[in-house]
Amino acid sequence: MSKTTSTQPAPSGITDKILNGVERAGNKLPEPFMLFLVLFAVTGIVSTAMAGSGVVVSVPGSEEPTVIKGLFTGEGLTWLTTTLGENFIGFPPLVTVLPILLAIGIAQHSGLLAAGIRKLFGTSPAWLLPYVVGFVGVISSIMADTAFVVVPPL
Repeated sequence: MSKTTSTQPAPSGITDKILNGVERAGNKLPEPFMLFLVLFAVTGIVSTAMAGSGVVVSVPGSEEPTVIKGLFTGEGLTWLTTTLGENFIGFPPLVTVLPILLAIGIAQHSGLLAAGIRKLFGTSPAWLLPYVVGFVGVISSIMADTAFVVVPPL
């Protein structure tokens, strides 16, 4: 007598529905580097619009008001291009994370990342996998800012 299995999914509760919704929304997001570019463009457009409107803000602790300067104006683009290196080097997480995001994006879309993970974990014995993942987690804590980029694909 053969056993038959049911093809119906297990009943899902409200938590499963919420998590499935979050997963669907997350899958629709673009790559992190594209998100960075979109947020840069939004910041530039908003700052340029506010500069064109003559918006003035007061910085706490400062006596005089500060005039907003548009990023997509002539002065803003000059500032951006002349201080790009200083800003890039002066923000430590960006120095490590941005090149790694670019490299991982290229490796993922070319298939190199998936092939490497299949090769590494596919040839490992099943009993070793928890230890390998734990080892990678410990190593990622040493990598500091780049850990959130490298560990999730694993």
